[in-house]
Amino acid sequence: MAKSRPFVGPEWNSKFFVQSDLDSSDSDSESLSNSPANVQADSREKEQRLCSRCSQMFATLDNLRCLTSRDGYKHHTKAELRESAKGGCPFCKEVLCQKRTTAACFDDDEPLESLKFFARREGTKEENLLVLPLIEESFPDIEGYEEFVAYPFEKWKIAGIGCGTSECGYNIRVQCVFTESDNPAAKYVERRSLAANFESSTKMFQAQRWLEDCRLEHPDCPRHLVPKLPTRVIDVGELGNSQSVRLHVRDRDEKAEYVALSYCWGGPQLFTTTISTLEDNIRSLPENKLPKTIQHAILVTRCLGIRYLWVDALCIIQDSYADKISEIANMGAIYKSATVTISAACASGVNVGFLWNRNRWVKKAYQFPFLLPDGKMTTVSLASFDVRTQQLTVEAIDQRAWCFQESLLSPRQLVFGSRELLWNCQTLQNEPIAKSNTAYLYDLRRLPRSVFSPQYADTHTNFERARIWNTIVESYTRRSISRLDDRLLAIEGVAEELAHIWNDTHVFGLMRGTLIRNLSWHIAVLSDHMGYPSIEPVLPIPTTLSFPSWTWVSVDSPVTIVELNVVDAALVSVTDENSTLHGPEIYGSTGKLVLKAKMLSMQDFSEDIFDKLQASISVDREDKMAVNNTSVLLLLGSSDGEGEISLILRRSKDGMFERIGLMINPFESLFKTHLKIVPALVTII
Repeated sequence: MAKSRPFVGPEWNSKFFVQSDLDSSDSDSESLSNSPANVQADSREKEQRLCSRCSQMFATLDNLRCLTSRDGYKHHTKAELRESAKGGCPFCKEVLCQKRTTAACFDDDEPLESLKFFARREGTKEENLLVLPLIEESFPDIEGYEEFVAYPFEKWKIAGIGCGTSECGYNIRVQCVFTESDNPAAKYVERRSLAANFESSTKMFQAQRWLEDCRLEHPDCPRHLVPKLPTRVIDVGELGNSQSVRLHVRDRDEKAEYVALSYCWGGPQLFTTTISTLEDNIRSLPENKLPKTIQHAILVTRCLGIRYLWVDALCIIQDSYADKISEIANMGAIYKSATVTISAACASGVNVGFLWNRNRWVKKAYQFPFLLPDGKMTTVSLASFDVRTQQLTVEAIDQRAWCFQESLLSPRQLVFGSRELLWNCQTLQNEPIAKSNTAYLYDLRRLPRSVFSPQYADTHTNFERARIWNTIVESYTRRSISRLDDRLLAIEGVAEELAHIWNDTHVFGLMRGTLIRNLSWHIAVLSDHMGYPSIEPVLPIPTTLSFPSWTWVSVDSPVTIVELNVVDAALVSVTDENSTLHGPEIYGSTGKLVLKAKMLSMQDFSEDIFDKLQASISVDREDKMAVNNTSVLLLLGSSDGEGEISLILRRSKDGMFERIGLMINPFESLFKTHLKIVPALVTII
């Protein structure tokens, strides 16, 4: 079956963090829950305990020059490393415990060869439209680098060290070098220690500064505009005055800056705005009784110097159907117009909060003496993990369908993650508010900038627009949603924004202008944590279809959409009266799709034809026997590298058809062998 394309956007963005070698079998190694994913110098690791070869690595000018040379800094042989570890050197023990590293570094046929260390600088590389953080470039490979400079790190900062042997190469293990911001070595060392306290005034001041820089300086971000307020917002009042928090109802055209909150509900909400509590909430909101996540959002909003905060549970009347329909229809605009969105990414529920101390992630590192240009000594820290061993970080918010739309449409985000505070905007992605020792992966693709900056005309082709929408759908359907009848509503805001800039309309989760290219979806085959395909999560469609069979919204599963490079079918018409937010009829709505396309009946082929062709068939229903000799193939088009793409249909009432699956035929074309086939009008419900 066709493979899913990697795609992340402003927060689709797959986030990667540096992680320790989880395969270590050392008896002293920490459990996964305590793995040194992001580390900071531990005062218990005294530099005096280092052996002489370790403690001298950064301590003399000659050794710094060795680190930045092609010859490297000579360390221990394997036997010497064992002796040093037994003697109590914690860093030698760390290297020795990484069995994968020592097995790769040391050749049994060369027992006297020494391990060598080399300074590495920070860089990036682009791969499949992803930007990968790298700490692998050697100093001699830097254009214009001079080996015998007065001080090796004066012009180019050190970001890490690589180690290895001549036989196996010198990047077998690459470890991050970092220090504190107020350390004199910070001028020469790229990365910083991970901050444990998110509530500090320093962190909030840095966040406020990033917000101002973004609004005034970033070329791809919206300018400093004052938006119209949502219908209701929380007036957070003054810092330290819990009596001043209340629900504020917007005057007709009232404008003001406001913050939006994106968070996980984590179940039924105990504190909401209802018809009966509306007036009380307008008078006052008891701040100390609000859920932790909302309390923390109020505090951050005040620290940013902004008066208003939008939170769905309190700003939408939860037991008013009319108000919910009206406000949900505006949610895309609410997040898009917010000055900044607070993303409570790490909080699994509203009662958890996100300003808790991150001490569990502040793990051990090794402190090394470090020579400064003036001859004075300070210390730097060396991480206890390989910086290139990266693992996907999945935050609680990354699982929630509603939050996907909120992240896409937010022009700016303060992301309170499990490890640190990150900044996202249309110019930067996954940038730590304070430079840390954590390397993040980010994606070059995002929503078109014309969504946020109308002065830019959208120039995407039909093919590119289909790719943008299809990858959004793929990412979105991999998230969970508590109410299945919200599945279309929770992506409606994104669809509206894209339809606006493309001068298009959307119907049942597909774009009318690219509808044929949006039809080639199938149930996704997801991989387990080891990368092996899992069993297809095919779920039954309800007996009474809630949505037309031809839309991905009709199945309760993640989907993959095959990219059509050549389109053969043509759209004639599609009924969409009940596919948007206009009332209760959205649930249980139906729509007719009329295509002009070539069709083949499966009864014209032998039962083993698809095995011979090595065709891949994905069914939308739990009953795999639904595809039989009464089924019909409808040619959508073809995909480079995938082959011929056809819908699998079955006959329904009044000469119409229902979709039951998708066929990918990678080799011999079935339709080309039937040259006399004439495109016909087909109605699919």
